[in-house]
Amino acid sequence: MKRLPTMMILASSIVMAAQFVNPLHFRGSSSEKKAVIAYIKENVKMTYSKIGMDDPVTLRMMERKNLDAFKRLVRDKNKDPQLLQKMIDTYCAIDMCNYITIDMMYRKNLEASHKDLRW
Repeated sequence: MKRLPTMMILASSIVMAAQFVNPLHFRGSSSEKKAVIAYIKENVKMTYSKIGMDDPVTLRMMERKNLDAFKRLVRDKNKDPQLLQKMIDTYCAIDMCNYITIDMMYRKNLEASHKDLRW
């Protein structure tokens, strides 16, 4: 019967996992800001722990970069909301659901959508 408490703890930790906050739906409330911070901290810790780079300096730096990217996405989300949602869907589906990647690819795709091949 020792397994039951362990399984209950694991189940509760899965339920309490921070959820991705979509910049398209962000309105700026205190609870939303806390949710963004929680997601970023959890996501950065998980990502960098996998590769052995979970020292405090790296984690704080990447947390800050993710928060800055999130703020840019919120600020610029109306430039092309459909494209932003496509980037979110694409990169979250392949376990690259961080705001840095989504922001970078959103910006690159916005830029590319205004270019044309020329000789």
